[in-house]
Amino acid sequence: MDAVTGLSASGPAFAYIILESLAEAGVKVGLPRDVATLLAAQTMKGSASVVLETGDHPALLKDSVPTPRAAPSTASWSSRKGSSVSPSSRP
Repeated sequence: MDAVTGLSASGPAFAYIILESLAEAGVKVGLPRDVATLLAAQTMKGSASVVLETGDHPALLKDSVPTPRAAPSTASWSSRKGSSVSPSSRP
């Protein structure tokens, strides 16, 4: 299997995992499931659109999002814990 096939074939499953997690977080803070799922899906759609329209690297876009308590930075660090990826090694 070549790299393009691997990314394109497996990518949607990873996107669904993220979407599911966002929606579940919304449900846990009191949103109805259908609303939480719609908001999560629209958030992912909008985020992907910004990457495609601007051509900016996702790390740059992530770092430009102002959020309370630095949520993306914390989540990003947690997901990379133990990996060899560091902010300074990003393209």
